[in-house]
Amino acid sequence: MTYLSTALALPGLLAHWRLGEAAGATVAEDASPNNRDGAYLNTPTLGATGLLSGDADKAMQTAANTGQCMSVASAAWMNVTTSLSMACRVRMTSATDTSNGDAIVSRYSGSFPWMLWRNTSGKFAVQLNAAANVADPTTVVVGQDYSAGFSYDGANIRLYVDGVQVASTPYTASLVTGSIPLEIGRYSSAASTTPGMVIDEVSVGNAVWAAADFAALHTAATTSAAVDITLALTLPKIRAALQVKKTVLTDVSNRLGGWQFGGYATARVSVPVAADPLGDDEQAFNVEAAKYLPPPTIVNGEIQ
Repeated sequence: MTYLSTALALPGLLAHWRLGEAAGATVAEDASPNNRDGAYLNTPTLGATGLLSGDADKAMQTAANTGQCMSVASAAWMNVTTSLSMACRVRMTSATDTSNGDAIVSRYSGSFPWMLWRNTSGKFAVQLNAAANVADPTTVVVGQDYSAGFSYDGANIRLYVDGVQVASTPYTASLVTGSIPLEIGRYSSAASTTPGMVIDEVSVGNAVWAAADFAALHTAATTSAAVDITLALTLPKIRAALQVKKTVLTDVSNRLGGWQFGGYATARVSVPVAADPLGDDEQAFNVEAAKYLPPPTIVNGEIQ
């Protein structure tokens, strides 16, 4: 499974932002079916090389102390009081801000409900309600790619780094609610809390993701991508429609950069190299899409 398909299968998923928009974009699309889009503020760098192995989707890059971020306006769906989880891919590119720390993903206002950050000691950490804090004992390495995230079940906060639980602490209070935006790249709307970082694939959910969920995300991030959407056609129908060899399709997969499918989602041809069930060196192909789409159809050898 690809990272995207793994993320979209997470229980209780509220939103998933790929942050892969091209330079000049102002809207960060939610890749889940929930359409909870955000806005890019203060011109972060878009189109940065993404943090997934085998996936050409791009990422957002921020510069330290600029206020560059992706912000989602406060909404009722954000007011989760227990059973909260989030995950992302991140690479820190600046030194730790030892005064303010560095916001990665947060909802912050006074006694903010939650934040994943690099704390003033240079470690991944989670804070809930400006009270409970749990941190990774290991210092973040600048320039290294990480999978980072946490879960809260109303009794314990668990911090995960690279698919493994690295710290936990008991905590039983309900999370603060209110008119508080969700921001990727800063907290409290303060420019001084923006780190230099590349961030990719941010997921938030109102369920408790298990250790296996975080492990699956990290595995998907660090192994070559498969496909997300399989054409709803049998192999014989594809043979009749296309009459091409799998070696040709593989070459197309390697050369094709992408096209606009359905007017809003980027899709790429990819070919799973598997046993040939017909023994005639022909192979079905698939379409990988950056946003969920229904299976496409083929008419006269063309994707409709």
